[in-house]
Amino acid sequence: MITGKHAERKFKLGMHTYTLHLSGLGESWGFQSEGKTFAFEKVINLDKLMDMCVEEGIEVIHMTLVDLDDDLSDKHLAEVKEKAERLGLDLELNISFNAPSDPRVNCTIEESLEIAHKLGCKLVKYSTDVEHPHPISHSCMCPEAMEQMAKIVMDFKKNIPTIEKYNLKIAIENHCDLFADEVIWMVEQLNHPLIGACCDTINSLMMAEGIKDCVDKMAPYCYCVHFCDNRVFADPDGTHSLAAPSATAMWTWCR
Repeated sequence: MITGKHAERKFKLGMHTYTLHLSGLGESWGFQSEGKTFAFEKVINLDKLMDMCVEEGIEVIHMTLVDLDDDLSDKHLAEVKEKAERLGLDLELNISFNAPSDPRVNCTIEESLEIAHKLGCKLVKYSTDVEHPHPISHSCMCPEAMEQMAKIVMDFKKNIPTIEKYNLKIAIENHCDLFADEVIWMVEQLNHPLIGACCDTINSLMMAEGIKDCVDKMAPYCYCVHFCDNRVFADPDGTHSLAAPSATAMWTWCR
């Protein structure tokens, strides 16, 4: 249970297991070579991570299917749920439809809702993996993207009865593949109190979209926020983007 100074916190602070992706958790993003996918060696498991989160005052674990070690049995999911509840931790499930670098995180809406329910999750976050034509900067709401988004919206609509049955919040992310306006369009098309957005504070750069504009647009729709930051710099070898602690490089804390 969360005690001490953290007990009075108004908003819950969570950690995406991708934070420890170099230790084998979350998703081995960007780890590809010659058409093959690879995974970092796992040196910590979800059980140990839950203990660490309680020690550090973290209240929510934003996890992926990778963290379940390829065991989606009812028994294993029930064990994970039981420990999280015993420790006072909320669980959220992070799902992709067609992640190119780590297919272990991919799942359908139908399957993910059942897994999330068995884990006792409060929220399921979706990366849609919508593909945009180049140039990216001019492709917001383009026909090619809209066709894909319309199909995804219809798939979510089909699953609204299950979402309601399990009382799961749904968050659609601007996951390096959607502009803020596109996420908002999908949420507004679905028009359901359980369906909102997940704003990643740095992903907008991948779409050549301004960070502040993206955050300002998405904030009213958000059920979940991924706070992350990058330091962009130039040297004789070119321009580089390097991960940095939140609010220390490209942006500052929002109001």
